[in-house]
Amino acid sequence: NITSLSGEQLSNEYPNLAILGELGENFLQQDMADFLKQVIRQDPLLYWRVVNQAMTVNGLSPQDHKRLSDWADIGVGPGLNIDDFDESIRSGLSRSVLNSIMIMRDYVKESYGSKVVNGWSYPISSTGRSGHAGHYLNRAALQSMTGVVALDSEEAMYILVNRDSESKPINGKHQYQVTFAAGQLPDVSEFWSITAYDNTGNLVVNDYERYSLNEVIAPLDYSEDGQLVLKFGGSEDEDSANWLPLPKKDMTLVLRAYGPGPDIVSQKWAPPPVVRLQ
Repeated sequence: NITSLSGEQLSNEYPNLAILGELGENFLQQDMADFLKQVIRQDPLLYWRVVNQAMTVNGLSPQDHKRLSDWADIGVGPGLNIDDFDESIRSGLSRSVLNSIMIMRDYVKESYGSKVVNGWSYPISSTGRSGHAGHYLNRAALQSMTGVVALDSEEAMYILVNRDSESKPINGKHQYQVTFAAGQLPDVSEFWSITAYDNTGNLVVNDYERYSLNEVIAPLDYSEDGQLVLKFGGSEDEDSANWLPLPKKDMTLVLRAYGPGPDIVSQKWAPPPVVRLQ
């Protein structure tokens, strides 16, 4: 846990954070997500300084080169310094950071994906290579803000649900059930899982240290007729392998299918609905 390391330990085991100055000290004292939120609130232009530095050091993909002339007029691009531009441009860039975060959050929550089945949203087909396909909003919202990286659809499929079968938000103060009929489990060559995330795209600590249901971590219990009944939130016997605790706030369930079969890749397979029990 990087937040538990002292400055001396960090400098010995990780790259030096000296260039961050006071930011580096703050980084060590708190949760990463809270740290980043505070930085953005205090200095939204820091985002653009990091973007410019990243483009200077790493370069751009060929398809983005044609955009450099447009970006240069507002101080965005390799070798440019935001602070060299006038106040009106810097003010607009500051507002754009905060507005774009809200746009990306709403995209993930309300508009994610190209197809919705039983409340579950499939991702757009270019997920994993969204930048190459020109789907920059999907790349920013899914692959950067709420995740670190996404695999191609042929390698993994990420199917999300944040509302139950009655279109009400999934919230851990209630209990929910997902029932896979015999023979209707996700068709995968590797494995599948269901994980719960909050609205910031993060896991939430629970007393059971249980964050995902999948048979790689622990075998699941099937009924005699081959059904698989999974439960989420509410109260349940902690010894039940088929129960995932949820905090008492709005949550999103993510079904990951690694090595997905043809019906999942083509988005024909229908995950069962999330039914509220109590």
